[in-house]
Amino acid sequence: MLDFAPKWDAAWRARYLFLQHGGKVVLVAQFVPILRTIAGILAGVNMMPWRRFVITNVLGACIWAASYGYAAYTFGHQFRRLEAPAMVVLGIITTAIIIFGIVFIRRHEAQLVAKAQAALPGPLDVPHRSHRSAKLVLFFKNAIVLPHDARE
Repeated sequence: MLDFAPKWDAAWRARYLFLQHGGKVVLVAQFVPILRTIAGILAGVNMMPWRRFVITNVLGACIWAASYGYAAYTFGHQFRRLEAPAMVVLGIITTAIIIFGIVFIRRHEAQLVAKAQAALPGPLDVPHRSHRSAKLVLFFKNAIVLPHDARE
């Protein structure tokens, strides 16, 4: 039977690792298409300070744009010929890094959980809605357009 109960040890471990290495994750995420898409979600869920997120995200985007632009300028027409092998190599490297990360976390799970619980004592905080966002939610709930018959 599947267990969908929250895994608090995993939550502590994830928040601790993101607090320690979140900037690196966001920076490197610009170079990995799927990770680029979810880096902001990971940062929000793990309550990464927004200034740190913005700085590392903009820095990663600038480095990505400069490196791709420089590569396109340097290689010119050869870039299309090299694109497929480069993507295969990058895919292999990305897969190897993901496998290494999974193996590392599984081998050091107890150690990481102990460090996380020491660094983040007490229950994990859930981000609270600000007064302004609560007003926006109410505004959009009230802005739903009902059919003419349903308004009476």
